[in-house]
Amino acid sequence: MKTHSHQQSQTTDSTAQNSYAEYLTFLLAGEEYGLDIMSVQEIQGWVEPNQIPHVPHYILGVINLRGEVIPLLDLRCRLSLSSEKNQLNSNTVVIVAKLSTGETIGMVVDAMSEIYKIEKQQLKPSPDLNNDVNANFLKGIATIDEKLILLLDVDQLMDQSAYESCQFKRQQCKFTSH
Repeated sequence: MKTHSHQQSQTTDSTAQNSYAEYLTFLLAGEEYGLDIMSVQEIQGWVEPNQIPHVPHYILGVINLRGEVIPLLDLRCRLSLSSEKNQLNSNTVVIVAKLSTGETIGMVVDAMSEIYKIEKQQLKPSPDLNNDVNANFLKGIATIDEKLILLLDVDQLMDQSAYESCQFKRQQCKFTSH
């Protein structure tokens, strides 16, 4: 994975020195998406989740991350992209991210791409899509080397009621050893 800096001009002004953010980019259904790297906790290979009944369709189940049980989202399904569930391969990874609430989630993506430093003025607002729910997932859009990168808002990907549903199911299903 490469790290790229896409800054339009160098400046010594201290306010301009922090005018960029880093984004971890990944592929989903042939498109490139990004998450603010500050929300990314880790990246790991595909892990088969334990299924939980009666959760939203985009939640594959839960996984055990060093003793912490976290929900695993099918990001293709959550974003209403073409579903290729049975086409997991060696490039498929799980991005583990922290929500602003402190909760942790895992997201299945097709492949990792790159890390970009993007100046804030390079970010374009997400287009008005007549209040389409998928537009709420977008933090903005960046253009890097003639390609569009859709920047996701990790907090919008997992609604609180779905997280609470997973948390309740996990508490119901805790086992004790004899």
